[in-house]
Amino acid sequence: MTLLIFLGLTRIISQAGLAYYRAPVIPAVPTLDLFGSQRLGPSGLTALGMTFSWATDIRTLVMTSTANGLKLSTLFKINCRRLFLGIMLAIVISLISSAWMTLLLGYKYGGINFSSWHFKGLANFAMKWAVNFIRYPVEFGKAQFGFLTLGSFLMFLLILARNHFLWWPLSPVGLAIGLSFPVYQTWFSVFIAWLVKAIVMKYGGIKVYNTTKPFFLGLILGAFVTAGIWAIIGFFTKMDGLIFTLT
Repeated sequence: MTLLIFLGLTRIISQAGLAYYRAPVIPAVPTLDLFGSQRLGPSGLTALGMTFSWATDIRTLVMTSTANGLKLSTLFKINCRRLFLGIMLAIVISLISSAWMTLLLGYKYGGINFSSWHFKGLANFAMKWAVNFIRYPVEFGKAQFGFLTLGSFLMFLLILARNHFLWWPLSPVGLAIGLSFPVYQTWFSVFIAWLVKAIVMKYGGIKVYNTTKPFFLGLILGAFVTAGIWAIIGFFTKMDGLIFTLT
């Protein structure tokens, strides 16, 4: 279930150009609906609860970064094998350093003083979720997979319409992403970007569109550079409370 969701997220972000996204469903839930809580048992439910930390509510996905990076390598004729090895090295270093820093800061300042969701809320929620289904067992989720079948059929129709009718205006991505938290936070910005692109393409054509791309890419770069500069300033001046997110 996790692999299917991650592959879906990677394709959506890579093809639709979303800045970030979170799946509308978490892998543990369809797994529970498929097998039922009694077949999984207390140990299986506890293990599913532990997956909340790495397969649920994640802001970024390494798989999407790798896909975009390899795509850029083909555009700029970079050695894909070397780039992939560099990406793998960066992943290993990031995993080790982030785990070490989390433990170091947790023992030094106390994890309870950090982010309330990541260090308290998520852990409590995950284990309460597991305990709830241990106490109140559920069987195979007939209704849940009924809705899954309905959603799959609607997605099939949308893909069919998009591939065969040039005038069809709706993308299948809209049904897949639903009203998740990132979409709820960024829908107006996406709407503005769509409106500007539609006006440019209608009245300026592809030539004007290609001319304006550096400007809008510069807006994205400027946002990250500004956040980075203030992060450096905050580090040297010991300024607390600087938080930069896409939301």
